[in-house]
Amino acid sequence: MRTKSLSYSDEVNKMLQEQRLDSIDIASFFRDGDIDFSKSKTKTVPCKTYIIENEIKGKDAFIEVTNCSSKILVKSLSYSQD
Repeated sequence: MRTKSLSYSDEVNKMLQEQRLDSIDIASFFRDGDIDFSKSKTKTVPCKTYIIENEIKGKDAFIEVTNCSSKILVKSLSYSQD
C-alpha cells in the first residue's frame, strides 16, 4: 500500500484544509499503523477496504482506506471514543 498514489475523500480533504489533519499524520498510518483485520473487508472485489489503527497527537485514531490496484482512497478518519 505504501507505494500507491493516495487520494482523499471530501471528508478527509476538508480535515486537511481546516488543518485538523496533515499528510504526515496520514502517512504515519501506512508506516506505523496496524490493520484491524476483524473490521476490514479483505475479500471484496475489485477493491479491498482496510481499517488501520494508529496514534495521532496522543489520541488513538482509525482510518478507513479502499485499496484498489492502482491507488488508495483514504475514505475517513475517526478517533477512539474511550
